Amino acid sequence: MRAIATRATATPCNDVRRRAERPRARRSSTRTITRAGFDPNDPLTWNATEADVDESDFVADTSGVTDVAVSVDVQTMSDADLATMLGVAGAASPTMLDDEALLALRASEAEEAKRANDCASCIAEGQRLYSSGKYEEALATFERAGTLPGSGPVRYRKSVVAPAGPSAGFKPRELSSGEEIAIAYNKACCHANIGNVEEGLASLLTALERGYDQYPAIRADADIASLREDSRFEVIMARFEPQSTLGKLFDAFNGPKKGVSMLDGIKNIFEK
Repeated sequence: MRAIATRATATPCNDVRRRAERPRARRSSTRTITRAGFDPNDPLTWNATEADVDESDFVADTSGVTDVAVSVDVQTMSDADLATMLGVAGAASPTMLDDEALLALRASEAEEAKRANDCASCIAEGQRLYSSGKYEEALATFERAGTLPGSGPVRYRKSVVAPAGPSAGFKPRELSSGEEIAIAYNKACCHANIGNVEEGLASLLTALERGYDQYPAIRADADIASLREDSRFEVIMARFEPQSTLGKLFDAFNGPKKGVSMLDGIKNIFEK
């Protein structure tokens, strides 16, 4: 009779049974918890004391882990620690404003509310500053006016698919030609008084290109006297100002130069 060798084999059930019979190691950990009614947005719930925490606030772990609750003052915690405790990446601790900071915030909000929110109002504000001799502030105000809604036509904006963002609707009103001229010419006056001749000439050129054709007023305006002293002033004016009766007649019948009204060209033929 042939002996048959046998071998013991490990089965999944045996492995599970053996692991279950091993004594479980008891671990301990420390966990920071707060009261159940804690709200990071409510300052009245921030300062939890030992008396405020009862047994129901502690977390019991039945898996063999001993949790030790530690009462902390969350108002003294850093943003990073508070974010870790709340489990929210980038969480920030609420900030309380004292009376002085609150008054400063309200003053800045009131100042912002008084600022002009359309082009025409902003131009009027800049002119008041200019009349007071505050040329740099007036210049900044005129530049801001160019970014605000004007009194020009309203354009319809079609919807787009990509990039996401704009949808069908009306765009803010564009600047009218009069507003563009006022902004450019007033900027030229500001630059002239500040001493920025090159920037002033560039703004004057923009005003002429937008259609400003009051040439006698430009030549007599004391606010841009420093610009007229520059040799480039006459070069700019020569591009737009009719130079002779023959030139006026040519402009009247063959189309005006850019920025010159045809009606004014016909009218100026008979002016001396």
